[in-house]
Amino acid sequence: MNPILPLSKFAKFSSSSVDEAQRHVANIFCPHQFTLLNRSNTFSTQVNEAPFGKSALVYISYGTAVKIETEQLSNSFLVQVPWKGSARVEVAGSNTIIRPGLASIISPNQEMKMLWSQDCAFFSVRLDKKKIEEALVNILGCALPIPLVFETTFDLNSPEGTSWLNAVHFISQQLELSLQPLATFVLLQQLEHTLCLMLLNLTRHNYNTRLLQEIVSLAPKTIHRAKDFIRQNIQQHITLKQLAQITDVAPATLTKHFSHFVGLSPMKYVRNEKLSEVRQILLSNQKNITVTDVALMFGFNHLGRFAEYYKNRFGELPSETYQRHG
Repeated sequence: MNPILPLSKFAKFSSSSVDEAQRHVANIFCPHQFTLLNRSNTFSTQVNEAPFGKSALVYISYGTAVKIETEQLSNSFLVQVPWKGSARVEVAGSNTIIRPGLASIISPNQEMKMLWSQDCAFFSVRLDKKKIEEALVNILGCALPIPLVFETTFDLNSPEGTSWLNAVHFISQQLELSLQPLATFVLLQQLEHTLCLMLLNLTRHNYNTRLLQEIVSLAPKTIHRAKDFIRQNIQQHITLKQLAQITDVAPATLTKHFSHFVGLSPMKYVRNEKLSEVRQILLSNQKNITVTDVALMFGFNHLGRFAEYYKNRFGELPSETYQRHG
């Protein structure tokens, strides 16, 4: 029994002709050079495309190892999510192997070379360049002095990556529903805008600092005071009552401010900051310190619960981080 492919209701084309496949794929993405790396294998292209607004979700497989060299994606940002297999992506001086759980983001005006494994298939999100840039301009309140460029890799196992991927899956589900045309049009416009905002706020790019400044400027002074105190006392035991005293507001008020402006409760924010500090130490290749030492240093006395918190936040156990980098 054949597995159900992503976006199977939106089959765009299938072909065993290299020239035909290259022509169709170029129309969906951009002009590119296409080379078969193993001519002994059967070449069989399958492309499914589901448009939403001016963007689209696209599934593509070739059935064999290929090399793809693209020209500039002048009208789109492209998030490539490996469905299976792997691919070596060379762009902007970086060379990364992406696989399920690790995506690549290609910005407009970047040339790219990819080497697909024989079993590779991509579930890609093509986002309209104008839509993303308009969303960023609306947040910053000014024109962009330089082009927006995203960091090439995006860890989909991180909390940010999981959040964004959940949104993509939700859009995919909505596209499969048979809604009234007007409702569909309005919904897809909103979903496209939301996905653009999420990509801007959940990934790394050259406007991160400017975005953070805009967000920080909106938050009340209670947030700033609490965060400053947390940073300065990150290894200490910090309580909600203590933070309320420092910020001179009731615990309920502080909790409300954090929930609204940070998206977390004060104590969950404290825990996440401590976990981030732990991870930085585990990644620093210090061989004279153990995972237990670092956990206790930041007040995580229940090691089982600490490991659970850590895995939920970073997608792996602290021991796995330590073994890989220690």
